[in-house]
Amino acid sequence: MTGDKLSDQALPPKTKHSPHPKQLHERVTKTRKRRMSTSTNPHKGQDTVLALNKRSGFSSLSAAPSNTDIADTSSAIMSAPLQTVLDNLDVLEELVILLDPEIHAVKNTKHLASLCNFPATWITYTYSMKDSKSPLKAVLEGVTSRHPEWTVGHLAKLLRQMERNDAIALLARLRVNDMDV
Repeated sequence: MTGDKLSDQALPPKTKHSPHPKQLHERVTKTRKRRMSTSTNPHKGQDTVLALNKRSGFSSLSAAPSNTDIADTSSAIMSAPLQTVLDNLDVLEELVILLDPEIHAVKNTKHLASLCNFPATWITYTYSMKDSKSPLKAVLEGVTSRHPEWTVGHLAKLLRQMERNDAIALLARLRVNDMDV
């Protein structure tokens, strides 16, 4: 072992539930392409596409929601308790796939946790336990316990600060009938 990094031999083998971040990125890209071709979205062809900008990293193209788009998404969705995201497993799973991997030049769950004022040691600990629990899920659970008044709109604003329009677009898929508004 060198420094504070473990050698590959000391790491447990990758399981079916913890694919490599590049594999996760490829899976998300394939899912997006499939959805674009079979989408019933009224804005067909405007699903989120990422483009690399040398100065600011990845940014969303075509479906980049503006501040008014966030507000127009649905006042019912944006005013729903943050717990709604944890309760909607389909949306939560896709947010985990987007935000948990550590991909160079793309802001992730670590950045979100930092914006929510979690200490760096706590963030490091949640990532060390990611084989048993998603860091994003841990952050959302922590925020809902610290700030039960937070809404989906609060999360959307933080994702906007992180320039993660792809994740904001997923929030629009939350189902109103699943919510206790």
